[in-house]
Amino acid sequence: MLRLFTIVFSFALLSSCKKEKLDPMQVPAPLVEEPDFILEAADLNYAIGTTWAYSVSTQTQTFYQTSQTSYYGHGGGTYTVKVIRDSNMTTGINGKVFQYFINGTNYGFKELQYVNPSTNLFSQITLSSVNGDTIAPNGFCIQLPLTTTSKWKNFYYPNESRIDSFNANGFENLTLQQGYLKCIKFTGNNIANGYWYNKKIGLVKGESVAYSSPNFQTFVVETSTITLTKFN
Repeated sequence: MLRLFTIVFSFALLSSCKKEKLDPMQVPAPLVEEPDFILEAADLNYAIGTTWAYSVSTQTQTFYQTSQTSYYGHGGGTYTVKVIRDSNMTTGINGKVFQYFINGTNYGFKELQYVNPSTNLFSQITLSSVNGDTIAPNGFCIQLPLTTTSKWKNFYYPNESRIDSFNANGFENLTLQQGYLKCIKFTGNNIANGYWYNKKIGLVKGESVAYSSPNFQTFVVETSTITLTKFN
């Protein structure tokens, strides 16, 4: 994937007679129109303990040149992302460290997310689990403020045509259980990688397509989709 780190791996709505605090994923209610928005740096400054749960679905299609046939495979799973601490970078920029969990187990995979005030780029960078959170090369960025017409360059991969630039494609309402969330959608160069961001929740959905050819006679297309199931 776009190195947005698609880790190929529902929530039940509880109700009772007494009035209870709504799960954030129950808001907005059905048929309530969310206003248009611009995604700004303050929207992405999540508190320690903020948690996202995602479901993952994958489809693999393998083409065999010798037989002119194809094979379909399906898979999926779930994972959770949690803000575990603040991070004061060596550049003096404040960031947040996100930890990934699979089936409740610490996966060891972490991300650094921060906004550079000099460029207004919101970056998500892989952190290695070795040697005290060494920054790994994987990463991508979002130009802030993000509007429905934003365009920007991904300086982490300036020479890779699939992911070296992005552009926003307007608003889309994504249906999630009892309601929907209005999101700004943006895509990479080849439109195979798509991302949907909500003002309050951040990443709601991501799609990616990866191509590989393990040998001269085999071609593999893997499509992955992550969808938010819970946020708190």
